Amino acid sequence: MNITYKNEKYSLNHLDDLVNQAPFFESGVFFIYQWFSDTDIFSFKSSGSTGVAKTIAISRNQILKSIVLTENALKLKKTDRALVCLAPEYVATKMMLARCLVLDMDILLVAPSSNPLEDLSKNEQINFVSFVPMQVQQIIDSGYSERLSKINNVLIGGAHVSDALEETLKLFQNNIYHTYGMTETVSHIALRKLSDGGNSRYFKCLEGIQITTNIDGCLIIKGSITNDEQVVTKDLVEIKNENQFIWQGRQDNLVNSGGVKIIPEQIESLLKTIFKEAEITNEFFISGIQDSKLGQKLILVLEGTPPQSDHENLIKTSIKKAFSKYHVPKQTIYLEQFKRTNSGKVKRGETLKYIK
Repeated sequence: MNITYKNEKYSLNHLDDLVNQAPFFESGVFFIYQWFSDTDIFSFKSSGSTGVAKTIAISRNQILKSIVLTENALKLKKTDRALVCLAPEYVATKMMLARCLVLDMDILLVAPSSNPLEDLSKNEQINFVSFVPMQVQQIIDSGYSERLSKINNVLIGGAHVSDALEETLKLFQNNIYHTYGMTETVSHIALRKLSDGGNSRYFKCLEGIQITTNIDGCLIIKGSITNDEQVVTKDLVEIKNENQFIWQGRQDNLVNSGGVKIIPEQIESLLKTIFKEAEITNEFFISGIQDSKLGQKLILVLEGTPPQSDHENLIKTSIKKAFSKYHVPKQTIYLEQFKRTNSGKVKRGETLKYIK
């Protein structure tokens, strides 16, 4: 396995030289050194999108099991070449490195950026990559769709994929998947195909992954990648069958307003369509704030300045028609800028602290 960075190849014996040229990749090199040592437990950092980032212990065996699942699902092979373009301290990058180390795939390394394809030669071979949605959107907006279409397997994770982006990706003929997973499950445990006329609402679990829900409707995951122990998530899901589910939202975000339990992500999905048609470009989210009468008051939080269009009545009418009057936000709040993780996820809790 070789790593190519800025047209220079580095073997596993010259990783210190690589760090000198690419200091951002120091934690990635440290992981590689760990892999070839006697280390059996690795520390992976969670994204921290729903709270304080945590360090989670993952065993070598769990990593190997995860690699096999992805290898089989995507039919990865030794001659493949992976593009590594995300922050190296997180599970997505460490698992890309682990797959390459175990399967002996070469790595094309670029510094994390909004468009990782921008500085690469058109002739660079790329067979496998993991992006966040923000990067995919920027790649397309910058005119690099053809380059994207030539990558055999594209994984998109770390944040929500907008309806507009999904519609665009339907036209691609290569394999583009939205992933579901977390640090505790050693990267993804389910895939949802977005390309080649895909756009299924359902995530399909990788082989051997067992799913159920608890009394609150939160997903429970069990499999070899969890050491056959149950991982109870805070993701609200609708299970279709033993290996397919729809992600509905986060239990953390659930709003109880006057005794009515509201899943913000369901309203947000509707509003994304409404905003697109009304040409409203503000980023936004639905949440709840403390209220003496209702317990929690439902609010709509938008980033930036108010849209010029008259959207309040449109929002109210559309939400009432699709859900109920209780799902209509009682207040609209504008903030200059949202707090986000490195992958582009909005830190709702941190952002809400700016509301006065």
